[in-house]
Amino acid sequence: MSQKDLLLSPKNWSRIATLFKRLQQSFRLMVGVPDYETYLEHMKTHHPELTPMDTKTFYRHCVDSRYPSSGNMKKCPC
Repeated sequence: MSQKDLLLSPKNWSRIATLFKRLQQSFRLMVGVPDYETYLEHMKTHHPELTPMDTKTFYRHCVDSRYPSSGNMKKCPC
């Protein structure tokens, strides 16, 4: 068996999927985009009595907390 066949064998698929998921999460965090799945896991583990935000609300909350706007400001502050 070649190295390529060993890498792509069915028993390695879950490891490859996990690696891909972690790479995605790392790249998103590098550019400032939080991971919704991690948020859901956190809510389930630490705050089971609360209803988690939906995806749209979650991303809006993250953008607003990263780039806060002061009430009457219409333009980008930069």
